[in-house]
Amino acid sequence: GEIALRALRGADEALAVALAPPGVRSEQVVAVRFDAASEHSGSASAAPPGGNAASDEPPGVLDQNRLLVVATLLVLGVLTALVLALSLAILRRKRAEAQLRDSEEKYRQIFNTESDAIIVFDAETQNILDANEAALRLYGYGREEFLRLKSTDLSAEPERSRAFIRQVRGAKFGRVSLRRHRARDGREIPVELAMSAFTLKDRAVCVAVMRDITDRLQIEDELRLSETRFRDFAASASDFYWEMDAQLRFSFFSERFTEITGVPQSALLGRTREETGNPGADDAAWRGHLATLAAHRPFRNFVHPRTRPDGAVVYVAVNGQPVFDADGNFTGYRGTAADITEAKRAEDELNTYRYHLEELVAARTAALEAANRELESFSYSVSHDLRSPLRAIDGFSHAVLDDYGEALDERARSYLGRVRAASQRMGQLIDGLLELSRLTRRTLRADEVDLSALAREVTAALAEGEPARSVEVSVAPGLSCQGDRRLLRVVLENLLGNAWKYTAHCEKARVEFDRRFDEHGNAVYFVRDNGVGFDMRYVHKLFGEFQRLHGHGEYSGTGIGLATVARIVRRHGGEVWAEAVPDEGATFHFTLGVVLVAQVPA
Repeated sequence: GEIALRALRGADEALAVALAPPGVRSEQVVAVRFDAASEHSGSASAAPPGGNAASDEPPGVLDQNRLLVVATLLVLGVLTALVLALSLAILRRKRAEAQLRDSEEKYRQIFNTESDAIIVFDAETQNILDANEAALRLYGYGREEFLRLKSTDLSAEPERSRAFIRQVRGAKFGRVSLRRHRARDGREIPVELAMSAFTLKDRAVCVAVMRDITDRLQIEDELRLSETRFRDFAASASDFYWEMDAQLRFSFFSERFTEITGVPQSALLGRTREETGNPGADDAAWRGHLATLAAHRPFRNFVHPRTRPDGAVVYVAVNGQPVFDADGNFTGYRGTAADITEAKRAEDELNTYRYHLEELVAARTAALEAANRELESFSYSVSHDLRSPLRAIDGFSHAVLDDYGEALDERARSYLGRVRAASQRMGQLIDGLLELSRLTRRTLRADEVDLSALAREVTAALAEGEPARSVEVSVAPGLSCQGDRRLLRVVLENLLGNAWKYTAHCEKARVEFDRRFDEHGNAVYFVRDNGVGFDMRYVHKLFGEFQRLHGHGEYSGTGIGLATVARIVRRHGGEVWAEAVPDEGATFHFTLGVVLVAQVPA
């Protein structure tokens, strides 16, 4: 208490410190609570002098075990750090394991979905360690059976395979080779083999990738066969083949080129058209040819002469086609060339012959025209010279019958009637011959002819000539053609006139004019009747001059009409023929082909 009072009074002196009992620190003895003292002295805010602290509380557990607490906290901190480090390491390990599993899954998916066969095997024992699905499919094994095999069991050449494995193990990089392997069923498989060696967990392993090249080898064989076939064709062809690259340099000639031109292939390979020079073609044609090549356009029959080393001149016709790749880029030209020397010489000779032929034709034409004029003059003279005595015979016979008919008996009058009929018939024959001659020499004109209208005009005229007859006439509408209108009218007059004439004894006479088409699509016109017809054994006589299948007493006529029809139809490039059955009618057919027209000036 005294110590406390002196301390409160501000005494600055060394204080006597009582010894603390066991288990109590000296500060606890010295420290006193100044709250009570302050109440008595009235200086509650006074602090202990000299910076001394006073307290009347008993010491705590923390104060008593401070070192232990500090040590414990340090240990706990170290342990917490270790736990956190271990947790972080475990987390990282789990992540690495997940990534490894993911990587292995990706590897397994890639491994099994790869189209090429892949196997992994021990480099020492050749035991197969793993294989993908493509390998199982290629060789035809199940997985368990396959993994019991050695890599050399797959080879059809085991010794070569072992030697190849030794090469791969001794090389820094993998090797590729073509091998023959054997499937489970014994068939051989050509494969392209890529192999590399590495170390896996202190074990030497090899990875082999096999690709089945059966299809590729077949394609290569076909390509070789095609190339051989092409070269054989090129060597045996009468033409030669050539190629240019994208820079228009010659890159290929077949052997026939040297045979035709006498120039070795090496003289032109690698050179362009411009570098080879104009081999003899016309300058304008040559410039046009070079422009075509520069524009990458196709060309045909570019003809130019070449002089062989022996001095002979050959003519070559060249064809070329530009070649483009899949992207449309120009890659060059391919083409053929033909030796047309003989054809060129034949053409020159033909031109010479043509020139002389034109002269000859002109001379022959002049002679023919002269002959036609003479024939026409002769025909005119004959017609008049023959008509005069015929008129005299007919006239005097008629006069005798008129003047002396009563004095003559019946037989004499009959004879004179026959004389008159014969002379009149002779006159008709002369008229028919003259008309036939004129029609033959007449120049054709090309007109659009309405055959239906012509047929109706002809049948109307026939009906007017015999009004007492009842004939059913059928004319198909819209029948037209190209030809000479006047001559085609003569054809219809003769054919329809014959049909009208040879149905005279039919109760229900019928005449028809129509058209049909043959198997080639050509128009065939026909005139059909239900008259007396004729025997087909004599059909060859129908279209000859003065040929008749019926007597003069039965039906009138001169035998010139059908001959006239045949000549007109043939001049029109067509044909005429007939079909008939006795007493059942006849059908006359005719076609009209190409008309060779010599247009007559108006």
